[in-house]
Amino acid sequence: MSEHELDIKPLIDTAPLGRFQIRVLLLCALIVISDGYDAAAAGFVGPSLLSVLHVSPAMLGTIFAASGLGMFVGALTLGYLADKIGRKSVMLISITFFGIFTFLTALTTSIDMIVFYRFMTGIGLGGCMPMVTTMSAEYVPARLRHAVVTYVALGFTVGAIIASIVATSLLATLGWPIMFYTGGIASLILLPVAWLALPESISWLAVRGRDDARVRGLLARVLPKHAVPSNTRLVYREEKAPGMTVAHLFRDGRAKVTLLFWLVFAMNLLSVYFLGNWLTTLTHGAGFPLQTATILPAIQSVGAIIGTLAVGLMISRMNGYVVLCCYYLGAAISLVFLGYFGAQPAPIMVAAFFAGWFVIGSQYGANALAAAYYPTFIRSSGVGWALGVGRAGNIVGPIIGGVMLGTGWSIAIIWFVSAVAPTIAAFAIIGVRAAIVGSRNTMRDATPAMIK
Repeated sequence: MSEHELDIKPLIDTAPLGRFQIRVLLLCALIVISDGYDAAAAGFVGPSLLSVLHVSPAMLGTIFAASGLGMFVGALTLGYLADKIGRKSVMLISITFFGIFTFLTALTTSIDMIVFYRFMTGIGLGGCMPMVTTMSAEYVPARLRHAVVTYVALGFTVGAIIASIVATSLLATLGWPIMFYTGGIASLILLPVAWLALPESISWLAVRGRDDARVRGLLARVLPKHAVPSNTRLVYREEKAPGMTVAHLFRDGRAKVTLLFWLVFAMNLLSVYFLGNWLTTLTHGAGFPLQTATILPAIQSVGAIIGTLAVGLMISRMNGYVVLCCYYLGAAISLVFLGYFGAQPAPIMVAAFFAGWFVIGSQYGANALAAAYYPTFIRSSGVGWALGVGRAGNIVGPIIGGVMLGTGWSIAIIWFVSAVAPTIAAFAIIGVRAAIVGSRNTMRDATPAMIK
């Protein structure tokens, strides 16, 4: 490196976590809280749609799946777009989509339009999480990256808790549209805040090498005490290559890891959204009053918060892949218990708590490991495609639940079948670790906590 070049990557990787980065992380957390609310809202209105609009269980599954299909499209297209036009621009596009179409969902009673609006909402939701994950990873020091990415993504669960509070307080008196009015308005209020206050990713700008002044300004905010001479060119020395970013997910020894990550995400997201979409409806069908059934997602979300805090600490200090394997096995057991305990209030609440702990907590851990694995120039595509392909589970899960419920399967059997997905994820995540350890080309992208 010449005397007129400065590699900012080691500076960011070793920087203290200052006020500027904390502000960025808090903004990302606010965005993902809104994302989490809008994603969870449909799960609370399931019983109301069945009774008020006379939606069949199979059609209810289609409504849930429409959002998943939109997330699939959003994660793949917007994740790729972010590696081309920037993280911030795509994040604003995502907020616009899920804000507008969540609000529009409240204005219609047409089942076809609800399906369409949930699909369009899903596009925004699907693009949001890869952006939050990527932006968080690119503004924090390496030693805190796993934990911080996990904790920022925890905002998704906070959003689900807020949705549960709104549902418990207002759903019975104001009807199902209140869930979507609340989420849509909150998201649209957040949009100008994000536009004004959220910076672009410093790593993305530096890798492109086209805007030295912006990189210099952001670096001064990340490291206010680090003076950079005006004649020094800032660079970000990390792997980059020409061509389509998606193709690079399968090059340099990444193919097996990428495919196994996709399987992990598909199985885990099937569990996450099956649980989120059907918990209220299935427990109400098992004999719980509606108001009681709407409390269970809040209990599940409390478990998710604790489980996420725990997984964030453990994957930073232990073998992250082994930790996730244990989480997936715990998820399978908790789903079995949801079916086993039926309508027994105390045991079902305990089962819902641990389902949140393991099912949702494991997804945040997987997000963090995927973000750490891929280099900057394909990070949004890597996380976006993992989440996007994972949405296949989000699409299939609600449909399967609707079909099983509509054809008369017992609620216990439905929960037992749902436990297959996290069991598969447990074996797949161990395969990811084995593939990383076995590939010399990918070892340089891994952190010691990931491969030890």
